[in-house]
Amino acid sequence: MVWPLVSGTLRHCAGPQLQVLRYGVRTVASRDVGYEEISLDKFYRQVFHTVEKKWQTRWAAEREAMLKEKRPAKPHTSAKKKSYILAMFPYPSGRLHLGHVRVYAISHTLAAYKRLRGHDVIHPMGWDSFGLPAENAAIDRGIAPHEWTERNIEDMKEQLDKVGLHFNWERELATHRPEYYKWTQWLFLRLHEHGLAYQTKAFVNWDPVDQTVLANEQVDGEGRAWRSGAMAERRELRQWFLKISDYSQELYKGLGQLDWPANVRKMQKEWIGPSKGTVLKFRLEESAGDVDSVDIYTTMLRDVFGTSFVAVSRSHPLVRDHLHSLPEKNREKVREFCSALNAQPSEGIDTGLTAINPYTGHRLPVYVAGYVHEGYATEAIMGVPSQNNADNAFAEQYGVPVVVGEEDGKLVNAGEFTGLEFDSKDTNKALGRHAAGNGFGSPAAFSRLRDWLISRQRYWGTPIPMVHCSSCPEPVPVPDDHLPVVLPPDVQLEGRGGSPLSKLDDWVNVPCPKCGSPARRDTDTMDTFMDSSWYFLRFADPHNDKELILKESAMAPGTQSFLPVDTYIGGVEHAILHLLYARFIHRFANKIGLVESKEPFKQLVAQGIVKGKTYTSAETGHYLKPEELQFEDDVAIEKATGKQAIQDWDKMSKSKHNGVDPLEVMARYGADATRMYLLGNTDMLQPFKWDDGNIIFGFAKLVSRVWQLGQLYSDGQKAAAASGDHSSGDESRLSADDMKRVVELEETMRGSVEFVADSFDKLRTPAAIKKIFKTVDELMVAVAHPQVCTTATFRRSLDALVVMLYPLAPHLTEEVWQAIQRVDGVTTPSRVYEQPWPTVDDFKQHGSEVWQVRVIDKANKAYPVFQAEVPLHLVSDVDAVAQLAMATAEGQRLLAGRPVTSWTSGGKKLLRLTLEGGGTSAAGGASAGGSGLGSDVTSS
Repeated sequence: MVWPLVSGTLRHCAGPQLQVLRYGVRTVASRDVGYEEISLDKFYRQVFHTVEKKWQTRWAAEREAMLKEKRPAKPHTSAKKKSYILAMFPYPSGRLHLGHVRVYAISHTLAAYKRLRGHDVIHPMGWDSFGLPAENAAIDRGIAPHEWTERNIEDMKEQLDKVGLHFNWERELATHRPEYYKWTQWLFLRLHEHGLAYQTKAFVNWDPVDQTVLANEQVDGEGRAWRSGAMAERRELRQWFLKISDYSQELYKGLGQLDWPANVRKMQKEWIGPSKGTVLKFRLEESAGDVDSVDIYTTMLRDVFGTSFVAVSRSHPLVRDHLHSLPEKNREKVREFCSALNAQPSEGIDTGLTAINPYTGHRLPVYVAGYVHEGYATEAIMGVPSQNNADNAFAEQYGVPVVVGEEDGKLVNAGEFTGLEFDSKDTNKALGRHAAGNGFGSPAAFSRLRDWLISRQRYWGTPIPMVHCSSCPEPVPVPDDHLPVVLPPDVQLEGRGGSPLSKLDDWVNVPCPKCGSPARRDTDTMDTFMDSSWYFLRFADPHNDKELILKESAMAPGTQSFLPVDTYIGGVEHAILHLLYARFIHRFANKIGLVESKEPFKQLVAQGIVKGKTYTSAETGHYLKPEELQFEDDVAIEKATGKQAIQDWDKMSKSKHNGVDPLEVMARYGADATRMYLLGNTDMLQPFKWDDGNIIFGFAKLVSRVWQLGQLYSDGQKAAAASGDHSSGDESRLSADDMKRVVELEETMRGSVEFVADSFDKLRTPAAIKKIFKTVDELMVAVAHPQVCTTATFRRSLDALVVMLYPLAPHLTEEVWQAIQRVDGVTTPSRVYEQPWPTVDDFKQHGSEVWQVRVIDKANKAYPVFQAEVPLHLVSDVDAVAQLAMATAEGQRLLAGRPVTSWTSGGKKLLRLTLEGGGTSAAGGASAGGSGLGSDVTSS
């Protein structure tokens, strides 16, 4: 192996300008090694990229060899502690972004660390591969969704390889492959079997020109369909729902037992939102058909005296089912408002109806309002402008007079309740009793959690395994032995005319599985959240073609399931929907006996988003492109105006011109340095501000220094061998100064291995990397001394450094590990990932510590505490410490031949010796230490 010496020249990018900085590695390791000195820039371009490519090629070959052998995905071996580390699987868009690199660098680091600690680890990867983008690509580019998706998967796997990420590829899955979605359909059928899947009407976005359903992202800000440009409408269709609301209480309570970030648990609590209150009947002055009242749910009965109007949602039964019964002059306007797709929350329409306040008898106008939540509680509210900002804005916009029901903390205009405390619980109770006693109110409880609509009227998704038969009153499930219901491969995707599946008569028309009559398949496909709600289960048993997952009770002796996931890593943007659906499906799986755990993820790491610098024009506020800027002393100037641009940080996006291609970054600085920057510059739970100048200034420097440590160790060993000096490195023959350096190096390493392990355990990668930086600095000082560099202590320290750094920089550490072994003459080097994590005891060969020794005598004879100097390598062996203490001159003098019956460690650096006939120590007597050997023990 060629070891070029890396010079201290760094090129630091600040905007488009280049600055030259120096850090002086050469002066620290000042020995003349006789190699060409090269710059850091050249080191990465000409040397380290070759190293990274070498290891990526080798890892890929090892992976392919393993996959060809078709080794089974084994269950967890009970003899080891398990670690199931999982990062949220990606949609295969075909291109990695920095967010991908950060989340998978986190999961790789944790998985590699746990493996070094002796855990049985799985770190799988898969693809959330159904979804609208593939269908759009098929329409725009004339390529089949399956082909486009598989091509993107291969491209992204190559990119993941370039990052140096290691996964259990033998467990790979993709949600669009029939062998996976067979079990998605199986889960749906079990949900239907248990009454948790049902079909009812719901609103969708509808393109009246193309006659097709639109996803939310296919409708622009003005409410126009993305392809036809027509104003999209709301239309009711029969759709499939999952009854997640039945699980709302246990999902809410279960949050208290989760080791999840507080903000994520709070978001889920607010989304589920159990609520107790009262339903009041507001009688209509004139009935609308057979509807004679509006039910309103409230948790604040006191507000009833300030009610100025009643508002219902756009899907309320009053307007959905009884539109024809509204006053004629209002009917059409209400219809238009309720079907408009781009209606704003602040907008509304008068129904022409009047409701009566049951407490005051006041007449109240009834509106349809955009801000009333559809599907929550009774979908109707009391409009109280004097207490609620949204109600006040609505009242001002539509000229509704404001009624006042509270002044100075007391109820006013409240009849017999006037003068009661406004914020008192007793007031609410009194009002509730009054409502119940007069028959217009009753207690009620609701959850904010609405049932999960899973129907999608498009092609590229999991087909819903139901059949509609005119002879059967209800939809008929497809039998399990007919699964999967496979998507037809030959389909014309045009983006218009409804669901593409509905046009395929050969696929749609089937005999009813129940009665044999002619029937039609359901042509909806499932929400992609359904695919991702259970994928973590399948990773534990990915090739089982008999059942979704082997139950733990059926596993072979000595094996267990890897479930649940020990650490789950992903963006905080998935804090509600994905995580909530996954919890729901996992709890259902527990109830039907598939899994033993109730929650899917023990620990959640919701890493912060990656932000990039944005520059906006001071005059127009528009985001500026890099070519529209020039830099003067690190100040960004807009070329067109000559004025300073406004700099900020925001989530990376094309529209803000602040995106960074991770492959370009790694091509410039290397994958290891890029990964360490993403892990070492900011706590992983916080937003990450990307500034690639920091990579060069700090993390690339760390890579080059570790490289040089290997180089200088190699050089020192070769020089010693060439000189024939066989005493080189003999620690017993070191000078006092060099021996002091060895002792100090051991002290440094004891602190490092403990601190870095603790930091990884607590997910504090910045702290771990900072400590590794300091450790490298100490080793660079030590390596400058030839006699120290060749010692066993230095070699143990270098080995430990490489092992600790492996989870963060696999290319660098694989290369250095093998190189330093070859210096020792090892022809078949071991691999760094096969090594155990270094321990504190590995660095106790030198130095000592002073112990306090206390003698315990039943006769209560007072013995002075004496001291014994204990070599570090003995401190964990209390028997050895006792023998050494008794053999000291002071020990011999004090004990005066009396037998010692037992000894115990009474705390840090404290030893208790119990004399014959004496009492036991507070630490537990002989059970915590050794048996008596007599006081005449001497040191050997």
